[in-house]
Amino acid sequence: MNNIIVVDTDILIDSARSIQVAIDKLESLTNDYSIAISIITKIELIVGCRNKNELQNLEKFLRNYKLNLHPYP
Repeated sequence: MNNIIVVDTDILIDSARSIQVAIDKLESLTNDYSIAISIITKIELIVGCRNKNELQNLEKFLRNYKLNLHPYP
């Protein structure tokens, strides 16, 4: 799997909020691509966490999708 696709914050937030369309899209992308996020996306997600529990859930979510950090914003 050499193809990389960078996903935006919106699809990750919607997936984390259990919006089925976003979940389906993200899962379909993982079949064909190595999924990456930019450092800006990661920071946006971290800043959006309201407490330690949400931060832990975010870390688990990112691990579950095996998201790579893309070196460019």
